[in-house]
Amino acid sequence: MTFWENALSSGIGAMIGAGAAFLFGIGMYYLTIKWHRKIQRVIIEKNLRKELEYNILYLNKILDKLRSIKDKILADDALMATEYFKYDGYHRYFINLYFQKGYLYDKLEVADVNVIESILQSMNLERGGGLNAIIDMWKKDLQQFKTNTHAFISLEIKNVESHINDINLIIGKIFRNKTKT
Repeated sequence: MTFWENALSSGIGAMIGAGAAFLFGIGMYYLTIKWHRKIQRVIIEKNLRKELEYNILYLNKILDKLRSIKDKILADDALMATEYFKYDGYHRYFINLYFQKGYLYDKLEVADVNVIESILQSMNLERGGGLNAIIDMWKKDLQQFKTNTHAFISLEIKNVESHINDINLIIGKIFRNKTKT
């Protein structure tokens, strides 16, 4: 074998080896990225489930307060109606993160996402402040505002019960289905 034949075969072998190493490196990079995203999604879903379960507990506490206020309104017991509503305790970090990562639409239909959005919009400081203002008006004039306050509290109880049911349905859809069909 001549020098040039030897150099050419060694060069071709080196190029094939470098090409194979390059392709292997690219493949490993994409596998690592895919693995990292899968692990990240599992962690987010685990925390999302805890967040949704926390929100159900939080809404149940709100529901208990609303029922207590409703009973006090019916009994004209303004002195004992000392509950103050703050809806800012509703957690939304992981649901927002899940949405930003694009995972929400993998698991839910658009109508379900609208339900989540509706819940997120209703759980805010303004709504709690409005509820407190209505209760304060009732405390100042028990008879004049009794009917309106009672109706508003009853509606709010139905809304919170609906939110709890909706969250339970969302939990079922997100964590029982791998992907929507």
